[in-house]
Order: sequence, then C-alpha cells, then structure tokens
Amino acid sequence: MNKGTILEIENDIVLVMTGDCDFIHLKRKSGMFVGQQIQFTSDDIKKEKKPFNILPLAVSAAAILLIASLYFIFFQKTSVNDLSGIYSFVDIDINPGIEFMLDKDNKIKKAVPLNNDGQKLLKDIDYKNMYLEKAITDIIAKSEDLGYINVEESNILASVSLNDAYKYYGKNTQEQKEYIDNLVKELNISLEDKADKYLVTKTSPIIKRKASKNNLSMGRQIYYDNMRKNGEEITLDNARKEEISTIIENLSEYKYTPEENDNTSSPARITPTNKANTEPSLSTKSSALVTPKPTPKNTATKSKPTPTIEKVVYGNNTLHVTASTKNGNVVLKWTPLEGKEFLYYKIVISKKNSKPKYPDEGYMYALPDINTSSVTLSKDSSYNGGDFGGKLVPGEKYYFGITAVFNNKKIYSNVISMKYPGTLAPTPKPSAAQSTAPKLTASIGNNAIKLSWTPNKREGFVYYKVVISKSNPHPIYPEDGYMWFSNEETSYSVYSSTGYNGGDFGGKLESGQKYYFSITYVYNDKKISSNTLYLTCP
Repeated sequence: MNKGTILEIENDIVLVMTGDCDFIHLKRKSGMFVGQQIQFTSDDIKKEKKPFNILPLAVSAAAILLIASLYFIFFQKTSVNDLSGIYSFVDIDINPGIEFMLDKDNKIKKAVPLNNDGQKLLKDIDYKNMYLEKAITDIIAKSEDLGYINVEESNILASVSLNDAYKYYGKNTQEQKEYIDNLVKELNISLEDKADKYLVTKTSPIIKRKASKNNLSMGRQIYYDNMRKNGEEITLDNARKEEISTIIENLSEYKYTPEENDNTSSPARITPTNKANTEPSLSTKSSALVTPKPTPKNTATKSKPTPTIEKVVYGNNTLHVTASTKNGNVVLKWTPLEGKEFLYYKIVISKKNSKPKYPDEGYMYALPDINTSSVTLSKDSSYNGGDFGGKLVPGEKYYFGITAVFNNKKIYSNVISMKYPGTLAPTPKPSAAQSTAPKLTASIGNNAIKLSWTPNKREGFVYYKVVISKSNPHPIYPEDGYMWFSNEETSYSVYSSTGYNGGDFGGKLESGQKYYFSITYVYNDKKISSNTLYLTCP
C-alpha cells in the first residue's frame, strides 16, 4: 500500500506526490480533495501517466516550496483530522482576510489569516470559543484602528460554507440548510451597521476546497470563477489583490448554483447590500436583511380594502401602481418602465411611513426583470428590514409602493394605503409555564455588568438577544439593535469596550453613563421582551 498527498484534481485524474517525491496520476474517487493524505495501490494508477522522479536540484527546490505551500494552506489552518469537529467556515474579506472555523453553535474553534494583513488583525486576540458576532465586531474595530477601513467607505465581503469533512455532514440535510441560511441572516444583520457596502454569500464545500487550494477566500474564489466564466482575463494573483468594492460590484447580480454531488441543499443567491445612496435626499441607512417573525395579533377584523392613491412622477417616467386582493393576498400591478442600466424593482411596505422608499424602509422582493408588471404579496413572505416586524398581518393597514432602482437613479411609484385582507385566529392561551414573564437581573463588579435571565420555557425558541438603549426605556430587538446573542447561555457580562450592533449610542458604551438593558427572547413566530433595568455602566 502506497501513501501520498493530493496536489491537484482535474476532471477524473488526481495528481499525487508520494513520500519519495514521485508524482503519480491516480483515478479520481469520490470524496477526494486537495491536501488530503491517501493510500493507494498500483491498480489506482492511471497507466498512461508514468511516474517520474524529481532529480534536478532546481526541481527539488520547487517540490519543497510546493510542500511548504501545502503546509501553510492546510496544516497551519488545521489538520484534516481536526476538521471533523468544524461545522462551517466563514471567510471575512476587508482587504485583510480572515477565516473563522465554527462549531454548530457558531462559536469559533479556530481563526486563521488569509493574507499578511489578516495576520495583523489576529495578533494579540484569541478568538477561540468566541461567538462569531463578537469576533466580527472586534475585527472591524481593529481594522479601523489599523487604517484598513474607515466608517464612511468600508467594504466587507463575507462568504460561508458547510464543512463536508464534519463527522455528521450529510446526515440531516434539512438541518444543515436551516443552519447555513440562519448563518447568512446573522451575518447580514451583523454587517448592516458596520459597513458602507457589504455582500454575504453562501457557497459549497467544493468551492471551499478550490479556494483553499488557490490560497483564496471563498468570496475571491467565486469572483475568480465568475470572471473566467464571463471570458475575462484574470490570474489568481489578480483575484487575491482585487479591491473588495470591485468584487462586490462584480458579484452584485451573480447567482450561484451548487455543483453536482454537493450536499448544500438549494441554490443560493448572493445578496448585496449597499448603504451608499445615489440620491442625496435619501437616508444612507440600509435596511437589515432579516427580521425575526412578529408576534401575531388577534385584534384584526376583516374589512374590504379601500386603497387611496397618491401619484408621484419622477423625470420622464411614471411608475403608477394599482392594488387589489386575490385569494387572501395583496396584488400590485404597474406598467413596466423602460430604460438602460435597470437593476430591479424593490417592493416596499411600511406601517408608519406614508411614502415608503427603498432603502429607507427595506423591501419584500427584488424583481430584476424590467418587464415585470405585477407581484403577489403573501403574508407568509418575510420582509427585509422595515418597521412592522417582518411579516404582514391580516387586518392591519400598510403603505405599499415600488422603488425602481437603476445604476444612476431611483424612480418611486405612487403609494397605496390599504388593509391586508383576512383575519387572525385567536392566540392560544399560554400554559402556566409559558405565562411566566422573562425576568432579567444584574450585578456590577470587575468593571462589568453581569446580566442574568430566566431560561426559555416555550417551543419554537431561536435565541436570546442582549439589547441596550440610551433613550428607549423598553428596548427590544431588532428595533434597538443588540450586543450579543446565544441559544444556550442565560448570563452575559457587559463591558464598556464591547461593540454594539445598531442602537442609539454610537456602538460603544461610555463609563459613567446610564442605559436601559433588556433581553429579547426570539421565537419562530414572535418576540418576548424581559423587564428593563436602568443601570450605570462602570
């Protein structure tokens, strides 16, 4: 039995380097990947590809460099055996690049640099067992301190993949799909208030292995593949050095479909979010891409929609929308626009704003075909951002509009005000255990506020969010942002140096200042807030 290390995979042929520095071509087998150490017999060798010895000194030196490269790519990051406990990978590119290896609870098991600048970001910080959310906050803050990014022009590329070397990979594909989707959602929420322009994509373990082989992040590997697919001339070195803003722009409408034999369940779409606005009159705040499901309301009554229409004309185009109801849904119709550099129609809804626009009020759908003339708004569809909790509620009144987005302008439709059709069934009476309100307590010591709360006792629980506000006496997620989240821990120590996501106090607590503290219990279908504590930050 012979042993060797896989150096390259091309179609059905695998290039292997043996311990004697022989290069052998083998027949490819399922599960092989670059960097893997394998055993093989003479029957596995492709006969037409004869082995040859590396004799000349120069070639020997090249082999040594190749081995060193493999060592850096695979063994400095983690050994193949260690990967069995890694559930997923998250690559963060800020021009410095870092890869986080996560367990199933999104705790970091290892963080490795993807380039020299990434090494500087990891210096003096131990990310092991830190939650991904906290790690991202820290590396962005450190990137600002080191001058890699600034608040006004920050660009961040995040890419995620499951690990097919995980010991239970493929055992429960539905669970894996939900995990990776939730991970993408959390990244979108985390990056919303931290970057001027960002992009989050999920990809496959196959792309992950290609990226590792090429010493690229997964996001840069997708960019490289996309450029090559479109006939553009690009080298791996070009992909390594390209500006993040350029990559995000290139991939803004890119759709990725997992390769054959890949267990990542459904095709994933890369969703770009750009806080930069082409119109000075609009706010530059971007909508969050995910909002937990709202608490159902049982006060809605069925009523016939009575839309009121307000016509708005911009430039030479009129985007006029009409509304009707069909099969318990709202249907919007309009005459398609004409023009070059069209990107998409954004379907925008608001509970409070009578003139909702994208990106200020978020969006429900992004429709990339300029010839689209209608859309059905289902109460089961999730809303990205907004002011009404993520789901349309039957019997509740909303403002409906469309923002047509071009490369160089936005066109806003008239606004329809109407009630969403239907009624809600009464909310079931909670059990004795469920009726117990969540309770938050706190103690202060060692320059920290230690928060403790009662554990969840309801079905459909997702996670706890630690929420803080300077001005709101009843802070709740997502409206008031959050500092930290967990689906297990029922205590957390708050330090003034810890970064905050969103909120109304600038992202950092100040010693000596008073704040409102609360815990939001997030469920599949509702949110429940604990009592509020008004405390002074030590």
